[in-house]
Amino acid sequence: MAEPVYITKAHAALDEAYEAWAATWGPTDGLHALPQAIQLEARIANGKEYIEAHPGDGQARRHLAQLRRQLAKAVEDPADRRRCARFREAEEKFRYYEARYLALVRGERKDVAA
Repeated sequence: MAEPVYITKAHAALDEAYEAWAATWGPTDGLHALPQAIQLEARIANGKEYIEAHPGDGQARRHLAQLRRQLAKAVEDPADRRRCARFREAEEKFRYYEARYLALVRGERKDVAA
């Protein structure tokens, strides 16, 4: 059975929103995304968790301090603030379309099951 048109359209909108969101992250080698502050915040959070699990790792503490210095620079960069804002806007739009699509699919499945 083919999907209803409204679900197909919702899926297409979701795909488009995801592509736009991914484009704001930009090409990356895993260490240097376009919105630096967002990426550095995530890396710092991961670093804190690692240090809690490995409190004696001095190298990890030094690396975390380096990430914090990089974050301070990124937060001061007007271009990075704009990139972060675009990323957050695109992410919000993606989350909206994702919730909309999932609600439609769940609603459709209820109709089919009944």
